[in-house]
Amino acid sequence: MGRAATLPCTGITNVFREWQRFDADGTAVQLITLYTGGSTPDLQEKAGLNTFNLRGRFTATADDDFTATITNTRAIDDGRYQCDGSSSGGSVTHELLTYTVPVITGVAPSDTVTQAVDSSVTLRCDVTSKPTANVTWSHNGTLKNETGSVLVLSNIDYDDSGDYVCTAVNGYGTEATRTIQITVQPNAATGTGGLGTGAIVGIVLGVIAVVVIIVVLLVYFLIIKKSRMACCY
Repeated sequence: MGRAATLPCTGITNVFREWQRFDADGTAVQLITLYTGGSTPDLQEKAGLNTFNLRGRFTATADDDFTATITNTRAIDDGRYQCDGSSSGGSVTHELLTYTVPVITGVAPSDTVTQAVDSSVTLRCDVTSKPTANVTWSHNGTLKNETGSVLVLSNIDYDDSGDYVCTAVNGYGTEATRTIQITVQPNAATGTGGLGTGAIVGIVLGVIAVVVIIVVLLVYFLIIKKSRMACCY
């Protein structure tokens, strides 16, 4: 949207031609007519330009090409346009579909979020796009299974810290991205969350290793003690 659209009228050579747009009921409404049977071309703008809010934006050349141009295109310009050469002159039809590249207009709760362990948070990317964009999320570079403009995180742990990137794509132009950074901290209300999953696993493994070492040392000293006692009797 916002750009100019060109609609050729190739191959229509009748002395009377007209540009039409079809309304919601499929009825052709005149926009501009051209008569070239006189000494000078007679180009006339019709009421249909007002009907479709095209006055001043829809123009056509007063020559054999009779090419139409729509400037500053808008979403309301979507529709079927036809260059008609009356019953004997044939017609050329164009289907106009305007589009916009995806734009992320905002995020929620904010660009930086601090959450307590075991809490929940809803992340949202606000996207403007035509047609509707496909929105995906990634966490620290890893694509998540969830899609859509909203991402819900429940029972948050330290492993959920990091960058959450929402990406919007609609097939036109470049993709749009926005990052929400989440920091996870201990839950002061419940006193939980002092250690993350990785830290807990490391501690457990460390305790097991210490126990194994102690057991080995005890067995070793018992064997030594028995050996000394045996040698003295």
